[in-house]
Amino acid sequence: MNYLLRPLASAVLALALMVSSALNAQSIFSGLSMEEVPIPEDIRLVIEQEAGFEGTARCWRLYACVDPNANASVNSIFGFEDTVQGIVAPWIVDCPDCTGPNKFYQSPVGGFIGPLINPVIFQVIPQAAYDSWFTLGEPPYPGNGVFYVENTNPDDVFEAGGAYIDDSEGGSAVFHIPDGNPVLAGLPGPDGRVLLGQFTTDGTVEGNLSIQLRFLDEFGFPISPPVTQDEYNLTFSSETSPVNCEGFDNAGCTDPNACNFDPNANINDNSCFYATAIYDCNGNCQSDVDGNGICDQLEDLIGPANCGPGTIWDATINQCIGFDDCPSDFNNDGIVDAGDLLTFLSAFGESCE
Repeated sequence: MNYLLRPLASAVLALALMVSSALNAQSIFSGLSMEEVPIPEDIRLVIEQEAGFEGTARCWRLYACVDPNANASVNSIFGFEDTVQGIVAPWIVDCPDCTGPNKFYQSPVGGFIGPLINPVIFQVIPQAAYDSWFTLGEPPYPGNGVFYVENTNPDDVFEAGGAYIDDSEGGSAVFHIPDGNPVLAGLPGPDGRVLLGQFTTDGTVEGNLSIQLRFLDEFGFPISPPVTQDEYNLTFSSETSPVNCEGFDNAGCTDPNACNFDPNANINDNSCFYATAIYDCNGNCQSDVDGNGICDQLEDLIGPANCGPGTIWDATINQCIGFDDCPSDFNNDGIVDAGDLLTFLSAFGESCE
């Protein structure tokens, strides 16, 4: 076992879950999603050999869908049975159709908590990047206060390549402890996804777990006293769970043909802008064969012959600039007269420095 806090009693687990004033407002959570992470062919073959997989190794990531505008984070993944309150919420991650000696790939240099694995290792042992683990979002190494507690050691079986199953009364949890700084762990991205785990197997990943959401203030600190929202018995499957999170309002450009298309936006805020026949999305010429900085479509419209009255062509910047064709008219009355001479004489002899 790597980087675990153990053993702790179920009372401590309850404290870690911060079951306090639950919010009764509309849920900011819309479900779980799963997405496959491609494994390069050479690394896939190494994983299959190390894990003893009988089928093709595939890597899956599990996400919680949390409203990115709600000032909230996923504070915990947990599972437990509470006979007093009548709550039965097991934490299970399994591969029911796996037939080899191991259900999940576990690298010898991996860990149960994903953010605690030093990414430098991946440069030497690239297959370790596909280790199976749990997390709360994608906080940087070494994890930013993400810990694990348990009572019956279900992590031992999981770290040995088996399923993670905890339906005990004491339960277990991956949780975050605030450190006095704005919360980084468990925050949703612009797409509303919060990473909960990664699982590499040669079959179907499916299971059940519960999460706790923690509300934050406008500066990213936990609200005090804690305000939380628990979501129990959430099921997922690599065969049926959606890839993307849905149900949240995210304003932006929704036209895929626009230069600033936002794939996460579901409300058009009229901010879309487009390339033209002359300029691309970055303001560069679509065509400039002679490389003179003037778009080919504008060659006949821009040049010395097209400069208007009071302007001349500046070849260094390829545009017309203003030109004073009566520089002696100091008072700009349209005629050079005694007034201009007096203006000149009044300044005669002054230093220009």
